[in-house]
Amino acid sequence: VAIPILVGSIVSMFAAGFIFLCYLLLPPQRHFRHTLILNLAAADFINATNNSISGIYAIIHKSIPAGPACTFNGWLGQLTVQATDFSIFFITIATVITLRRWNYHPEAQRKTKILISCWIWAVPLMTSTTALVLNKYTPVSGNWCWISPEPAYLRYVLGHGWRLSIILTTVALYLYLFIYIHRHFSSLREISALNVYEDHVLSQTQQWSESDKDQHHDNIYIHNDFEVYEEYTDFDWEIDEPETQYNSPPPSPFKVIKQTIHPNASTRAEDTVTSQTSLLLSRDPLALVPRPPQSNLTTTATSTNPPLRVLKSREVHIQKLLLFNAYPIGYVLLWIPGIMNRFAELSGYSSRALAIAQASTQFVGLANACEY
Repeated sequence: VAIPILVGSIVSMFAAGFIFLCYLLLPPQRHFRHTLILNLAAADFINATNNSISGIYAIIHKSIPAGPACTFNGWLGQLTVQATDFSIFFITIATVITLRRWNYHPEAQRKTKILISCWIWAVPLMTSTTALVLNKYTPVSGNWCWISPEPAYLRYVLGHGWRLSIILTTVALYLYLFIYIHRHFSSLREISALNVYEDHVLSQTQQWSESDKDQHHDNIYIHNDFEVYEEYTDFDWEIDEPETQYNSPPPSPFKVIKQTIHPNASTRAEDTVTSQTSLLLSRDPLALVPRPPQSNLTTTATSTNPPLRVLKSREVHIQKLLLFNAYPIGYVLLWIPGIMNRFAELSGYSSRALAIAQASTQFVGLANACEY
């Protein structure tokens, strides 16, 4: 049991440490999502390092004795693993807000970044310190120390209860985002189909008019001039910025999403977006995603509606990008065996298979590093 857990801890330590150094040493970003990912990488790195040290000790000495070192290991582990949970939670909220709100401002001041970091670490600091004051840190199944199984409710009040709530909320929010994007493209397909029908009717009318013109020469003709106004709905987003503005880094997944939804560009809109994001040549994808405009905004626009099959292809492409670059699927799946093992221990049932399977929780740092 100790060996696969140690392998996961070491791999996650190097992966999260690499991401942390990248975000720490590369030019700082002004948007708050950079701060969220930096906190996530820091929490994953510290947690993996903490578990790697205790894992090496457990393999050498066959067990971890209770004492000050075990207490510190348990306190630091509870603090950092729950900070990972809340980082994932706030990143989820940031993703939904970014893709839904028209008045999203990605830039964040120093005070805002500090406040965001405090939100992430506030509850973990409270729960870890509570267990410390109660002197409830003890060796547990695995390569680390954690909250004592007695009383049984304490682990769920301070740990698993928060994690389950975050996982369920995260799944619900991303399910909402999935439905939102599907409805967006459904509305586009309806508009495209309606325009195709109108073009067909207009073409038939023109043909009939030309036929009547050949037969009747004394008719009175009335010409109607008209303009087409396209009113933005909650699904119409700003126009994307030209790719020529950025030579590096390569387009991020969320920038590709934006370009896929709106391939046509308006010069005025491009100038506006460029002026707003010229300082955000970032590694973060959501910083460059356009916001939906105000619902009462009306502009004159001309556009060419793509075919229905193209819209369907775009929707599938965007959902795939979100699946592999936004949805924390790895975080959710890797935590399931660990939670199941703790529930089994709560019921008085001990399973070696579940104890081995909970090694998957130590690969969360690796999964987060690959995803974010």
